[in-house]
Parts: sequence; structure tokens; C-alpha cells
Amino acid sequence: MNAPLEELKARFLSLYGETITREGADSLLQWLTESDFFIAPASTRFHGSHEGGLLQHSLNVYDCLKKNIEQAAISVLSVHNSHCVMTVCTASSIPSGG
Repeated sequence: MNAPLEELKARFLSLYGETITREGADSLLQWLTESDFFIAPASTRFHGSHEGGLLQHSLNVYDCLKKNIEQAAISVLSVHNSHCVMTVCTASSIPSGG
């Protein structure tokens, strides 16, 4: 991981608060903070297969999309791109050395 987990989380929360203002955003953020979103891996064998990988992956998607897509759309896309992984891939499912 390039940045410490707390730094990534702070960046995510800042971006979320600044860019996602649509109805229901507060409820979604509450759900994310109560879930394992900030510590879950993005996958168990491929990109982001480490604690905080899903968070880092979401920020990487945001950074890549930011160049070409409207701000609000990229915020929503980056936050929601891998929610299906959240309760399936857990920190305990990361292979040692992953």
C-alpha cells in the first residue's frame, strides 16, 4: 500500500464530503463506515489483495476517472465500483504474503 490506511481513509472521507451531496449520501456514508469498506481487500488474489485494498482501489479509480468525467459522477462510480466485495472478501481471506 502506498499510503497509510488512516491517510487513505481521511482522503476518501474528504473527497466524499466535498463531492457527493446527493440525497441519501449521508446514509450511504454511514453504511460504509459501519461496514468493512475501509479495511476490506479489493480481491483475494489480484489487485488490492491487502487490508485497505478496496479503499485504495476506490481512490485509484477516482484518480483515473477524474481526468475525463464530471466530478459528481466519478465520486459515485469510485465509491460503488466494488461494493459486492465488501462482506465477501475479508481481511482474514488474504493469503499470507498477499
